[in-house]
Amino acid sequence: MKAASFLSKLNNWIIYLLLTTAVGALVVASVMVIDYLRKEEINRIELFATAMKYQQEEMLEDPKTLDLILQINKANTTVPVIITDKNRKPLGPDFQVNIPEYIQL
Repeated sequence: MKAASFLSKLNNWIIYLLLTTAVGALVVASVMVIDYLRKEEINRIELFATAMKYQQEEMLEDPKTLDLILQINKANTTVPVIITDKNRKPLGPDFQVNIPEYIQL
């Protein structure tokens, strides 16, 4: 009877350790995925900001560069954007992208 009790306790400890390991692995994987997504979003924002900066400069004459900038702007489906004038006043609702309706001007 003692042997069965010992095996039962050992079995419970093994299950506990396996479940703890599984939960720990899920936490580590989640942190890695979140960090990867954060870095990708930062890269996307920097690329979009650079494209907007070059688009506002009037010295661009190369049609390939202009086409690339327009493609980057059209591909933006996640970065919220409000285009402003030199005084940082929003130009209006037509110049807002990816802003929820309850926030729009």
